[in-house]
Amino acid sequence: MKKIMTFIVLTIFVLSIVSATFAQTTQTSTDSNTEVSSNTDTSAGGGTTTTGVSHVNKEETGVRVVPIGRVSDKRADIRDKREDVKAKLENMREKNRERLQKIATLDKAQVERLSNLGVKNVDKITMLKKERLERLTKLSQEKIERLSELEQDKLDKVSDLNETELNKMAALDWSRLRKMANNDIERMRMELRGINIKRVKRAEDLSERNVSDATLAELQDRFEKVKTNFKTAKDELESSRKDLNEAIKDKDEKKTIEVAKKHLLKFADVLLNHLEKIKSKVEESKNIPEDKVKTMTADIDAEIAKVNSIKAEVQAAATKQQVKDGAKKIREEWSKIKSLTKLHADRVVSARVEGIVNQGLVLEKRLDNVLAKTKEKGINVSVDTEVKLFSDKIDASRDFYKQAQAKLSEALDLRAKGEPADSDKIKQLMKDAEDLLKQARNSLKEAYDALKTIIKKIKEANPESKLSEETEVEVAEETPANSSTVVTSATVQTNATATVST
Repeated sequence: MKKIMTFIVLTIFVLSIVSATFAQTTQTSTDSNTEVSSNTDTSAGGGTTTTGVSHVNKEETGVRVVPIGRVSDKRADIRDKREDVKAKLENMREKNRERLQKIATLDKAQVERLSNLGVKNVDKITMLKKERLERLTKLSQEKIERLSELEQDKLDKVSDLNETELNKMAALDWSRLRKMANNDIERMRMELRGINIKRVKRAEDLSERNVSDATLAELQDRFEKVKTNFKTAKDELESSRKDLNEAIKDKDEKKTIEVAKKHLLKFADVLLNHLEKIKSKVEESKNIPEDKVKTMTADIDAEIAKVNSIKAEVQAAATKQQVKDGAKKIREEWSKIKSLTKLHADRVVSARVEGIVNQGLVLEKRLDNVLAKTKEKGINVSVDTEVKLFSDKIDASRDFYKQAQAKLSEALDLRAKGEPADSDKIKQLMKDAEDLLKQARNSLKEAYDALKTIIKKIKEANPESKLSEETEVEVAEETPANSSTVVTSATVQTNATATVST
């Protein structure tokens, strides 16, 4: 695929963060449309370039004309600064080489990889014992650089890990890496045993389940149709309510029975379309595990069957009492459906948050790659603080949504065992989950603020930076057996061979 401007890619991610951050479920009632909505913030767009000729009147056009000489001076100044940075970098590398060549255990390739590290990081590397240094220098340059950013005591501890464990460690995102390095060596090993590394090209590849484009298109088409039917049924329900009031006012029992039946049937249609909308959103979610999707859709199908059964009874009703009985059953069913659909809608929102977090994890590592390539070009972009803040906020959001998912999964399990959807236990679990999702969204908004600063700095320093959509990333995934004891999640690290042009 064609490469695109880095800041455009980042902007797209910003838009998706804002969309997911403000995703909410609408009120689950006969007068509402239960779906996840979004608001889009386009504040992080790219800059524009204006050109003009000398005779253009600034006051007439509002266009600021920059003299050609001034532009040339500015470009020359930028070139000089880049050359100066390049010279300083090469001087630093040479000094690093001189120091590293004194370590007898290092070969030429290892010296060259380590010489590209910052002076402070080389200081930490040279302080390592022989065995630790040998293990660490078997890693790729990118992974050595990532681990060398740790404090000296943590680097000493981490370098006691074996090569496989070190590769897993270096595949973690910044926030998770720092947390893991705080543990003792045995705790690190235990957690790392529950992590596998795989390579992916897109954040979507981190999804819990695969939904083909064809299936997704079909589900979205079905949702739009059901959404239209839902609105039509609501409008017709309002109309039938007016007819029913008039029939009651006229004291025409036969007409009242017929109109009441029509009204109840429209109410049933509203409920059926309401359930179908939620079902479509559950089925199209890529971040709900397959077994949970099956449980949720089976739950919804059971309610659809109940509503259809009541609908058949109403259609067959011939007396006033039979119509009353049908009305009572529909009201009772609606009470159950409100709680049920709210539970499932919250789970869909949680899955969307997970999808945005996955994008953040991939983006963090691609940012590392862009910044590394920018540095090689002699362009200095100081965003370490913002990148780490971005990582921390993405990590916090990940922890919150995972806790929320656990609460919702518990509620779904209770529901599957026969617990009413409106029971106090399930209600409390849903409330806790909603509070956690709110915190997850707040963390995403803070990550978005940090990202805006990163975008601005990269764009100002090097507008030509480009990021390949096909960049391969390594993913550190926790195994199911480990998930019950250790709270972890998919994290990413760019492949050493990933291509980024700057």
